[in-house]
Amino acid sequence: MKAVPLALIVALSLWSLPACPAQDAAQASPRDTAAQPPAPKPGDPGDALSGRRQELRGMEDTLQTSQAQRAKIEAEVAAIRTDRAKLEAALVDLAKTIDDREGKIAAAETRLDELTGSEEAIRHSLDSRRAVIAEITAENLELKKKI
Repeated sequence: MKAVPLALIVALSLWSLPACPAQDAAQASPRDTAAQPPAPKPGDPGDALSGRRQELRGMEDTLQTSQAQRAKIEAEVAAIRTDRAKLEAALVDLAKTIDDREGKIAAAETRLDELTGSEEAIRHSLDSRRAVIAEITAENLELKKKI
């Protein structure tokens, strides 16, 4: 499994942050604003610290979201690998079945060729015997006429 570089995570975190902290505060839900301490006045030294804390919170949230997405993607990849293994096993089984059936078909074709040859020999033999029987029957009729 590949580790995601920290620089990539930070870059993604910064990219997802709003351009203006005031815009972020305007989009915050009432619940978010109730949990946060009152904003320091502009020019106050605590203002920069508070902004950094908010920025850190935003990065942590983004990091958590990224980790959740990563876990979800890894689970999907694992499921795909499992499916692939099952499909490969099914393909191997299918190939064995096809080989077995092709062998049976080849044996049946060989047997059919043998039987076809036997059939032709038997038909030829019967035709020649028919001719012999016809001759014998004709001679018997002639003998009956003479008697």
